[in-house]
Amino acid sequence: MFLHKSIDTIEATSQKAGKGVAMKMLLSPDESPNFAMRNFTIHCSRRPYASAHQYG
Repeated sequence: MFLHKSIDTIEATSQKAGKGVAMKMLLSPDESPNFAMRNFTIHCSRRPYASAHQYG
């Protein structure tokens, strides 16, 4: 059996592990009964850090 997928064609699902966390199931247990492969993406929040002068 030969599986060939492009990671760009796989839909990402949000995860409850934190804000901005998504997972793509590259190989599911249905496709490969003894092996699973996942791709996790963590997006940063782009929240600016406080400047040093704010803390005097």
